[in-house]
Amino acid sequence: MARTNKGTLIAEGAYTYFHGDASRGHETWRLDKLAHGGLVFTSRVELTSPQTSTLDLTFEASQNWAPVRVSTRREAEGKSLTSEQRATGRQWQARIEPRGETAQEL
Repeated sequence: MARTNKGTLIAEGAYTYFHGDASRGHETWRLDKLAHGGLVFTSRVELTSPQTSTLDLTFEASQNWAPVRVSTRREAEGKSLTSEQRATGRQWQARIEPRGETAQEL
């Protein structure tokens, strides 16, 4: 999942995940304000233990804090799970693609 910077940066940060004294991965994130007044939060988590995996997350909200869309992609052990969700009028639509198999419309 591409990380696009569509707005004006408000805040950004990074975390390192530990279990005991051992580093298990890290996360980078940013929060941007969009031209229409809404917000978009993006995050990337890369774990190294107990198994190598990545998670990309994008959450977009309107200027009134209403959810607009959520996108996630997780990769682990050579498999992936992608979810694209969005508001269409008063309805919430989701499309999930597990491990590259046929997409499911929910």
